[in-house]
Amino acid sequence: MSARRTVLRVFASVLLLVGGLLFTLPCMGQTSTGQITITIMDSSGAVVPGAKVTITGTETGNVARVMTTNQVGVADAPLLRPLDYTITVRAQGFEELVRKGIVLAVGDTLSLTLTLQTGSTTQQVTVVGQSPLIEQNSGTIAQVVPEHMLTQLPLNGRNYLQLGNLLPGSVPSEGSRDATFDMYGNSGIQNAFVLDGARNEQYIRGLDLGVTPVSFLGARDAYRPPVDAISEFSVNASNYSAEYGAAAGAVVTVVTKSGTNQVHGSVWEFYQSNWLNARNFFTPVNNAPVTVFNQFGGSLGGPIKKDKAWVFGAYEGVGLGGGSTSLSSVPTAAEHQGNFSGPGINLIYDPSTSTPSGSTYTRTAYTGNIITPTEISATGQTLINWYPLPNIPGTASGTASNYDYDTVNDYYNSNVIVRGDYQLSQKVSMFGRFSLTNDTQTEDASLPPPAASPAYRHAPARGFGYGYTHAISTSLVNELRLSWTRITIHADQTNPLNAVIPGSLDPKIDAGTPTFGVTGYTGLGGTAGCCGNDPLIKSSSVWDAADNVSKSHGRHLMKFGADILYIRPSTFSPNVARGSFTFTGTFTDNPSHTSGTGNAFADLLLGDANQATAGNFNQVVERGHYYSGYFQDDWKATGNLTFNLGVRYELWPPYIEAHDALANIIVGTSNPYFGDYVFAGDPRFPRALMTTDYKNVAPRVGF
Repeated sequence: MSARRTVLRVFASVLLLVGGLLFTLPCMGQTSTGQITITIMDSSGAVVPGAKVTITGTETGNVARVMTTNQVGVADAPLLRPLDYTITVRAQGFEELVRKGIVLAVGDTLSLTLTLQTGSTTQQVTVVGQSPLIEQNSGTIAQVVPEHMLTQLPLNGRNYLQLGNLLPGSVPSEGSRDATFDMYGNSGIQNAFVLDGARNEQYIRGLDLGVTPVSFLGARDAYRPPVDAISEFSVNASNYSAEYGAAAGAVVTVVTKSGTNQVHGSVWEFYQSNWLNARNFFTPVNNAPVTVFNQFGGSLGGPIKKDKAWVFGAYEGVGLGGGSTSLSSVPTAAEHQGNFSGPGINLIYDPSTSTPSGSTYTRTAYTGNIITPTEISATGQTLINWYPLPNIPGTASGTASNYDYDTVNDYYNSNVIVRGDYQLSQKVSMFGRFSLTNDTQTEDASLPPPAASPAYRHAPARGFGYGYTHAISTSLVNELRLSWTRITIHADQTNPLNAVIPGSLDPKIDAGTPTFGVTGYTGLGGTAGCCGNDPLIKSSSVWDAADNVSKSHGRHLMKFGADILYIRPSTFSPNVARGSFTFTGTFTDNPSHTSGTGNAFADLLLGDANQATAGNFNQVVERGHYYSGYFQDDWKATGNLTFNLGVRYELWPPYIEAHDALANIIVGTSNPYFGDYVFAGDPRFPRALMTTDYKNVAPRVGF
């Protein structure tokens, strides 16, 4: 414990030192920015120190950075927003140079050499349309997906992460709890996500893969912006710098759009229906379910105050009204009355006549294979009334696939994002972003109520982000990022609460019934496929505070920073969804010769279950923290050789349970407490019942 306190104390001291040195600005870890290294030379090839370099946003008109070249003629501009820039250079005795069309993508570390011509500063040379700049200062293996690719390439459901499967080294995730993509053999669950410079990850237990078409479930990202709101995104596949961490796979960095000095907007819609699709072969010709898919939205951005303040917003809505045909096996009208005399039905035996006979029993067969009404139990009578009667011809004995039911599955999603940017001065800028997503899904079960229950699932997500950038001097820049995200999943049945058998449901259940499995027939008490293990309430809240400082000195561009996460996952879910009862035909078979005897539905009528299971709940409220710090030095040793040197430290203490609902067994034979069953809160052990690893040091070397 003392070692942990020492590390935490040192970490906190470093943060306080950084904050004290940079108190004049709010002070990031993983950035969504880029940087440009500009070298100014004269026509003879000599460097020009003292030249004034101004970087202006082409579309926003704001002055993003004002710098002066150092003694080796270099001006570094780190922590720049990914935009199109115009660079203006002025120096005494030289003509003014204007270089337009500098495109900076997220994660870029561009190197630009500009040559000044001798002359008066009242003269101006404007350079446009030159070849795109090539990144040559970083060994990171990364690829940027720009806006035009997002809007021009086909995306099923407008999910931008599908484009990750097109990048070199990636393949679609298979068998992973994350449904995005694997990179260089690393599972998608090991990818990290960054949105506007802050962590964009959710920690819902299980990720609830397969809950389609809910947009963010089955992936690590906590919020997925509409395509119209994304300026660009990059995938850092390997060899990334020390400022990136907590990822064995790829680092996906997304930058949202901001407004410009021009008003721009878009409106769009995608629509399809069953009238445009072929009928499922197994769907009855005159009873085809209707399917309607509608995805629509728009965006709008522009200036609040020209060259100073801008706003951008986007909305995306999805409506999916559809269904499918479900074929079930239900008892016939005769079987509802206890009559099993039809063709192909097993002989049934009266369990009340069971008589020991050696190692087994003998029973007397029911007369005419019919159970009299007086022998049907009260519970059995209740349950058989839940079953609908067959509505189509069945197969075999007439009970297989003899009920056709058109199920309805409705899904609605709304996704809103608003971002505002403000240039306080030539040295200070900030932005704020708010996002809101609501997913609602209702789905029918394979049988109508009360035989089975429809279900609903509601998954809202909220988030905000804030960024503050301060160019303290021409060589020192600081950037702060704050963010918060929260996702909640709530799923349950819609049938009224009915325990049927007293004590079969946990007191925490407030809807639906137990489940009744009936071999050879579709069971009772089930629910829709979207929400099988209900009731369910899961949530993930993440607070992130991160800071980056960048210092340019000679041929060195140094960056250091820290990142702190506070993570709050919460899980309320059953181990077994509800109390269950299984009927297999064991009680109405012939114990001495079981083949061709017994019927599970006959057991149900008599109220004789072969197996019963009581449901129980897990309720876990976890708390976690993550701390990281790094130092990175990009040293431009020569004109064509840059060394990327860095080190990163990460501290990730094990999660604790807020109510100490943790237990463990000591299995190490060398442990003096070997064999003990211990609980969280035991003063002999850490509260998490796990020790913290303090050795996570990650050096980075590249060129």
